[in-house]
Amino acid sequence: MCQPAYGVASLAHDRPATVFSMRRSITAVASVVVAFAAVGCSGSGGGSSLASTTTTPVVTTAPAATTTEAPSTTAAPVPTTTTTAALITDATTADPKALAAQLQAVFDRYQVLYQASRTNPERPFTDETLIDNFHQVAEQAELASLVEVWQGFRNDGSAVRSGPTPEAGGLLTAQSSVEAEHVGMTFCFYDDAVTYNFATGDVLDDSVVVSHGVIAFAHTGEGWKISTFDTADSTEVAPGAPNPCPGERTP
Repeated sequence: MCQPAYGVASLAHDRPATVFSMRRSITAVASVVVAFAAVGCSGSGGGSSLASTTTTPVVTTAPAATTTEAPSTTAAPVPTTTTTAALITDATTADPKALAAQLQAVFDRYQVLYQASRTNPERPFTDETLIDNFHQVAEQAELASLVEVWQGFRNDGSAVRSGPTPEAGGLLTAQSSVEAEHVGMTFCFYDDAVTYNFATGDVLDDSVVVSHGVIAFAHTGEGWKISTFDTADSTEVAPGAPNPCPGERTP
């Protein structure tokens, strides 16, 4: 089992992240400075071979909503996934659609695990199985950054529940760069999930945001893993606004 080190520095992040909130967590991951050494874990990949990106998130302060909701005390189980497609090992010779499908599967798995990590602010620090599963889809540097992000949410005491849009979440839209073992993919993320105070149920953020940016993937001996996120823009939209992400995917 992987036991991450939790001696972390303070995290500067914007509004508390929601369950589908890659637009908030991605920005925090891209901008955070990792404050501890990489931790060796069974089944984990090495450090990222791509240059890490640094962005400065636009910090916005949203007033706390007055809506309350009884907090859930039952943690969702760590999901499992299987695939039967042959693993692509050279992105330069792969069919672009097949490559995109495999990378989307990695991104989907990452989102499901992140969603599970936000059901309780303590869960990333107590659920070893969850962390072991993260090592299957993310490189060590990305996981180190996530510990920083989780620590910020732990300090906030925040958790997340799904919003009303069934198809909310992130979709890869096109290739931005391709090398044999490194691929950059643009993404669109529709986030309508709700952040709330885990202890009181008070809603902290229920805004709807659409984000765009680039996700870097690296091929390791264990398959494709996420190396870095870089969010280019995030736009708040009206509640119930149509999700533009499916229409932005490359045919």
